[in-house]
Amino acid sequence: MYGDNGEIVVYLAENIGKDSAKCLDSCLEDYIKRKKISLPEPIRIIRSEQQKPKTNFSEVQFSVSHSGDLWACGVSSRPLGIDLELHRNIYMAERISRRFFHPAEYEYLKQYGFAEAPFFSVWTAKESYVKYTGEGISEHYSSFSAVEDLKLSGKINGIPYRYFPVKEGYSFCVSSKVMGPITFVYLK
Repeated sequence: MYGDNGEIVVYLAENIGKDSAKCLDSCLEDYIKRKKISLPEPIRIIRSEQQKPKTNFSEVQFSVSHSGDLWACGVSSRPLGIDLELHRNIYMAERISRRFFHPAEYEYLKQYGFAEAPFFSVWTAKESYVKYTGEGISEHYSSFSAVEDLKLSGKINGIPYRYFPVKEGYSFCVSSKVMGPITFVYLK
């Protein structure tokens, strides 16, 4: 099952409207062809007990995110989580950080005046992590931190996260236990 190097393929599309399910199907089909995966039956999307969507084949894992006019889907043979956020003015960033973020993250953001780019860097790291774990946002969101010693740490509970530039004014983060090469595919 995990005979590969943990490569993650990230598919990006703009202005897809209500075509998210169609885009997801296309991404999964492309990934299967790209990796030359032979499946005994058609791929289907199912929900786990935690309600994290997944495929009926463990060798095809995915995570989807959208914000603003961008849509993203990460696909790998290993569990992963992605998050994409358009930078926007969060007039309550300080209150949101105090209530929902770990105290170390709050202090990190405080040094930047709760500015958009640092705020969304923390947000996308945390969100990609909870998508990786399948937990989603819960009352435990403040119990873990993407920050250590007033810096972004690059890991949450031992799970690495990495940022990638996808478009001006956006933050994009990937979390996966095995962070192999990342390939970006831009959908038309």
